[in-house]
Order: sequence, then structure tokens, then C-alpha cells
Amino acid sequence: MSQNKNNSLLGTIVLLSGIIIGAAGTLLFKENRPLSAGKVLESIREAFELQGEITGSWIDYDPIEYTVYDSRPLVYTGGISRKENGKIIHYHFVADIYTGEILSTFEA
Repeated sequence: MSQNKNNSLLGTIVLLSGIIIGAAGTLLFKENRPLSAGKVLESIREAFELQGEITGSWIDYDPIEYTVYDSRPLVYTGGISRKENGKIIHYHFVADIYTGEILSTFEA
């Protein structure tokens, strides 16, 4: 009887360990996946649209290393055109592929 109890306890421990390891692996995998370029562009458009009407936008779907930082993160580059005071102003941006955070913007 105690042998069955030990086997049952061991089986439960192995099952729970497998579930925990699987869940942790899934979270880690999802966290380290890059965002799609389309989603990054959409969030950047939303941020720019708060300050004026967007007339156009683009993004390069091929990530590149951003050599401005020592860590050399992978980034998407792109551009936004926005109407400001009746004129269309063009901006270029650099955004992190994992967070979508804008690392740099400048007027083109």
C-alpha cells in the first residue's frame, strides 16, 4: 500500500513539475519574440496621431542592428508624415523590435 502511495506522490510531483516548466517555457518564448513590423507601425501611428492628422506612413520589415548603442539592439526603421499647421512634415523613426519603443525620431 505504501509503495502505491509513493508512486502516486512521485507521479503527481513529476506532473506538476512538467506543467510548471512548460508554462515557464511558454512565457519565456512569447516574451522573447519580436513584434511584427505592422503592429509596431500601428502603435507609432497612434502616438503621432495624438498631435496631428497622419497623411502617410511606412516601415521597413527587415530589422537592422542599431549601432548608436553599444548593445546594438535590433530595430525597425520607418517614417510618418503628419499635417502640422497646414503643412505636411515628414519624420523618420527607429523602434525596438521587441518592445515597439521608439528609440529615435527626427524630422526628415
